[in-house]
Amino acid sequence: MTQQTGQTAFATRSGEPAALADGTAGDIDLDQLEYLFHKGSEIPEEQRHAWLSALDAPSGIRGRLSALLEADTSNTRGWLTSRLGVTAAPAEHSLLHERLGPYRLAREIGRGGTGVVYLGERESDEFQQQVAIKVMSTLATPAAERQLRRERQLLASLEHPGIAHLYGGGDTDQGQPYIVMEYVRGAPITHACREREIPLRTRIKMLADVARATHFAHQRLVIHRDIKPANVLLREDGRPVLLDFSVAMHTEDRDEQIQPWFTPAYASPEQRRGESVSTATDIYSLGLLLFELLTDRAPPPLDSANKLPHPSRTVTGRRARIFRGDLDLIVARATSPNPSSRYPSAEALADDLERYLANRPVLAAPENIPYRLRKFAARNPFAAGAALVVVAIASLAGWRLAVERDRALAAEATALHEARSAEAATTFLVDLFGEADPSTGRGANISPLELVGRGVQRLRKAALSDRERTRMLTTLARLYNKLGQPTEAAELLQADIRLAASSTVTARERVELLRELAVALDRKGDFKHSEAAARQALRISESAGLRQATAITRAQLGLTLSRQGNISNAENVLRQAVDEHTEVFGAKSAETASAKGYLADLLRSAGRLAEAGPLMADAVASMRRALPPEDQKLISLLGFHAQLLRELGDRTGAEQVLQEMLAHRKASLDPNSDLIASVHNELGMLYHQDGRTRDAINQLTKALHISEATLAADDPALAISYNNIASLSEEIGDYRSAERFFRKALGIVEQQREAHPPVIAMFRQNLGRLLMLAGRADESKHYLESPVPPGETTELTDTRIRQSIHLAEWHRRYGDPAEAVRWLDDAESLVAQHGRKNSTRHAAALRIRGLLEKSAGNVEVAHTLLIEAYEQLVIARGQRYIGTAEIALELAELELASNSIEEASRWLAEAATIIPSVVSPNSPLAIKLAEIQARLPLPRNG
Repeated sequence: MTQQTGQTAFATRSGEPAALADGTAGDIDLDQLEYLFHKGSEIPEEQRHAWLSALDAPSGIRGRLSALLEADTSNTRGWLTSRLGVTAAPAEHSLLHERLGPYRLAREIGRGGTGVVYLGERESDEFQQQVAIKVMSTLATPAAERQLRRERQLLASLEHPGIAHLYGGGDTDQGQPYIVMEYVRGAPITHACREREIPLRTRIKMLADVARATHFAHQRLVIHRDIKPANVLLREDGRPVLLDFSVAMHTEDRDEQIQPWFTPAYASPEQRRGESVSTATDIYSLGLLLFELLTDRAPPPLDSANKLPHPSRTVTGRRARIFRGDLDLIVARATSPNPSSRYPSAEALADDLERYLANRPVLAAPENIPYRLRKFAARNPFAAGAALVVVAIASLAGWRLAVERDRALAAEATALHEARSAEAATTFLVDLFGEADPSTGRGANISPLELVGRGVQRLRKAALSDRERTRMLTTLARLYNKLGQPTEAAELLQADIRLAASSTVTARERVELLRELAVALDRKGDFKHSEAAARQALRISESAGLRQATAITRAQLGLTLSRQGNISNAENVLRQAVDEHTEVFGAKSAETASAKGYLADLLRSAGRLAEAGPLMADAVASMRRALPPEDQKLISLLGFHAQLLRELGDRTGAEQVLQEMLAHRKASLDPNSDLIASVHNELGMLYHQDGRTRDAINQLTKALHISEATLAADDPALAISYNNIASLSEEIGDYRSAERFFRKALGIVEQQREAHPPVIAMFRQNLGRLLMLAGRADESKHYLESPVPPGETTELTDTRIRQSIHLAEWHRRYGDPAEAVRWLDDAESLVAQHGRKNSTRHAAALRIRGLLEKSAGNVEVAHTLLIEAYEQLVIARGQRYIGTAEIALELAELELASNSIEEASRWLAEAATIIPSVVSPNSPLAIKLAEIQARLPLPRNG
């Protein structure tokens, strides 16, 4: 909650005459007066006289401004209300020292035209707490009161470390609505930065943090509309916090009563014109705030083209030189007069600021090779002076690929060293670099992916020896893999796979080619062929005594075995790989950390989280010490870490790690990279587990669009994306879309000549379950009864448990209850045998058994089983999961049938907090909720 006076936002309408403090329209430039008033109100009183004297403004404005600032010292409302054309009303009764709930109003810390902000204190035997309480004035208009209630509702959805927390709210005895919020001890960010002389880089990082908090609000469809220094406080610990959503709006809110309030000095052009606002409006205000943080000056009036002057033109000396270039461009893009020309999101602005801090090319800068190379040289001063082929490879990869080289592969350094001695290979790379030379007219706006593609075309025509061709193939395939294009990498290597057996190619070169092929196939989901390539590479490296290559290849083999669910063999292989890495590279090396990460992920997939946690933490710590934050090896390890954090229940930590991955991958990869899609997919899974279904659908849709744009129509990886979207569509009750996507997924995997049997079985189960829910009994049974292949892998065991549960549910709905019990017994036996107690599968089995007991008239037994199922599901998936709401609805129905109205109301309220926000209005769950609400002999709000 802001601690401010006189910083109330204004409501203006385009074309309406403004009123001055005396109620008369004047010939003074009112916009300029407002701008100077807000600037002057932030200056300490003892310094205002000197500031006014030095002000370059007409004497009329200075006189009026002096009077306004003097009035602001005691009460600004008179001018503010007259500015709005509202007659000032007498002062109202103060609530000072009274109590609101558990809080005593200790002192007034802010006052505006529509209310007062108090410092609230709560004291008890256990703890003390201070909060900020905004109380609506009894004199406020109905529109202002609606705005505060809307603010309270919006803040309830904004739980973020960079946004002031909402603790609650209510109405006073006089009917005044109020909000209880976090009391932020701090000062406006611009004032704090000046007073503390905070360095420029730290200020830029702070603005990036504010932009990410703003993006979080935008993701929840909330536009702040009034971002300015007074609404961004710097905590005592140096962390910025965004507050005061008093004029915020929901993007789906079309209530015409929402006032177009804003602070003129930080308003966007569209706000000033009275046009509709969007997330681009907040981005404009963030750009103005960045300008002030850079220059220590409030944003000046716009020029004739409605543009803000560049920061470099408002300062002199060293700061002007620093601002000139990237920072000027970033501010200019954020504050573009045209909303569509600004950054597409607040997150994109934050990403660009972090690119600037990392000496990486910013998106606001024009695309040209010299600029990219200057940035590369700034990041890598030693590499910039290396031999010709290193420069050629860095140029080939472009600015993005420079950070994508796999430093964990020691053999790569040797391969590159040998490549320098091959004149033909050098000529090949230098010629390819010429493709990107802007002076030739061929290199304009060429992406790294396009450049690698041209390299492939040249390679097919080049007259090279087998050794030279092998080096180039491996290098280009590695670049494809690092760009998140495993399909292209695999096709490239498989087209010349004969080189893996060529007698003129060294053992090291053959190992690298085969291992790169194994990596590409693994990322494609073709685990069987990935395993074959890794085993062949391992045999060659062991026979040749290549210790480093052997360790790295063994780790890749272990990873591929792990992905197939072959836990026992994978663990043996990976533990040996970790030992080899420790001996060859050292215990704290990045290479060893990578192998440990593979082993920790295997333990996670086996459910051995207590073992996986410390091992993964050690691996991540070692990798962070050894590599820069944007290194692809570290980013890949963070993907494993995020999965583990999610399963350990630390969803906030998992989201932070995934967002870190996404930021780095977006900065260095093609937008359609498979590696970016994988992070969107992981975020979707995380949000789904957290009950944030809308966010989950958004992330999975992004992943699907990338997959459809880059993969062949029959690629197995595309099937995974279809399956994920189908699962969420089923969850929200959109059975038509779910069936379409499930059939697409199943069609892809069934067409594969070497399809993975557990995947086929899982997809058939998914389609069968959907058809069962849709009421198509016979067709669903055909898929649900499809045999599960023999084997003892984790995937197959899980598929057998799912099949038993699905068939039990089918018989409960359409078949024989006794047969349903038989399938449940089978499922619970497998659950107990494989340590799956307290899992979602076990909860599903308990639910079905409870519903069978209910049908048999055993109400008490049914109640006990459903409660146990509910509690297990809350532990496994959280209280916001749609499955917990479904069981809550069934418990409400059970209690209602037993005439336990109070308990039925409680369970119904539990379900009603989740179901409407997740499912579509016409879904079966939504219909069932409405039916039970109608049967309840109490008000629906319970």
